[in-house]
Amino acid sequence: MNVLRFGMLFGECALTLPVVAAEPSPDAILGTYADIALAEYTDALSGAQQLEQTIDAFLAAPTDATLSAARDAYVAARIP
Repeated sequence: MNVLRFGMLFGECALTLPVVAAEPSPDAILGTYADIALAEYTDALSGAQQLEQTIDAFLAAPTDATLSAARDAYVAARIP
């Protein structure tokens, strides 16, 4: 019976100990930030290119539809 109590007490103590995680290396941190920055700049470039195409389409044929598309592209390009 004492062995069972000792086992339960040991198990409870093991569950309450803080978990120690390995600290990431500086290269891993920089790599993560570089990946995030690349994704953000890629999204911004894509939005700018789409905006340029819709503005060119509006300038080539200025209609309410092309103006609306250019406005929508402007709003979408601002998100990233």
